[in-house]
Amino acid sequence: MTSKELEKELQAIDPNFTVVENPNRGGLSNIFYEGTNYDLPPVSTDEIREDRDDTHRYVFPNGMSARLWSHKEIIDRANAFLANIDNVKKDHED
Repeated sequence: MTSKELEKELQAIDPNFTVVENPNRGGLSNIFYEGTNYDLPPVSTDEIREDRDDTHRYVFPNGMSARLWSHKEIIDRANAFLANIDNVKKDHED
C-alpha cells in the first residue's frame, strides 16, 4: 500500500485526514488531521506493509533508524486518535 492509498482509506474513516509527503525526508509521509499533525506516526510513502515488520525501517541522514508503522497499526492509531480527539485538541492548545 502507498501513502496515497492509505489517505483514501483514512478519509473513508474521517474526511479530515490527509497524508502528505514530507518534503524534507524523502520516502516519508506525514498524517494530518484538519491540517495539523497531532503526533500521528510518519509512514512510508511507497510501501506500507500490512502487518508489523521490525525490519521495515526508515534510515535518517544521520544514520539513526526508526521502525515504520504497519497498515494495521496506523488504522488502530487513527481510530484511537478519533475516540480521544477532544482531549488531543485541548492538549495541543495548551
